[in-house]
Amino acid sequence: MLFRSIISAALCSCISFALSAAAVAAEKTCIDCHKKITSKRVVHAALTQYARMEHGCASCHTNPHAKKKAVLSLAAPVPDLCYMCHDKAKFSKKHIHPPLVGGNCLTCHNPHASDAPRLLTQQIRLVCQNCHPDKTNGKHILGGYGFGDNHPIMGHLDPSRKGQELGCTSCHNPHSSEKKVLLVNDGPDSPANLCHQCHTKITVRP
Repeated sequence: MLFRSIISAALCSCISFALSAAAVAAEKTCIDCHKKITSKRVVHAALTQYARMEHGCASCHTNPHAKKKAVLSLAAPVPDLCYMCHDKAKFSKKHIHPPLVGGNCLTCHNPHASDAPRLLTQQIRLVCQNCHPDKTNGKHILGGYGFGDNHPIMGHLDPSRKGQELGCTSCHNPHSSEKKVLLVNDGPDSPANLCHQCHTKITVRP
């Protein structure tokens, strides 16, 4: 009886491995023809080797070659397609970034691979500047507070996010926030709470 159980377990493992290998092989046919999709530095997790066993191309595209001319054949429209994996609650707070309201995730992100972090179409500063060209010098950060107009927006480490560079997302959530202008701080609606994320040794009046 014990021997029979061992043999049965071994067979199940072999079958499971074979099915997984077959799934990878099936996905590999997509990558074989669409090599450029995964040729960048950062690759969408669904397209990595092991994720393809469970997710992969078919999780977003449904039979794109059913017709003579290939079509995107998305499993759902964007952004609902994205929410199949990404928690919608993080993108549905009180204040939502306008491109997201319009379902334009691909305005900022490449769905397959990118040389920029977080699958952005460019480095984050450049992505933001495409729509916010008037926010490139840091004047909007200190304007009206009497502290000058030269707050850095790049080229410095972010004190509130270890190992990351100071940038737009140091102060703003690029998707949605409970705060106006998509601010990241969780405290009351006072600029001081946001400033204190980095400037812990100063006092700023609300």
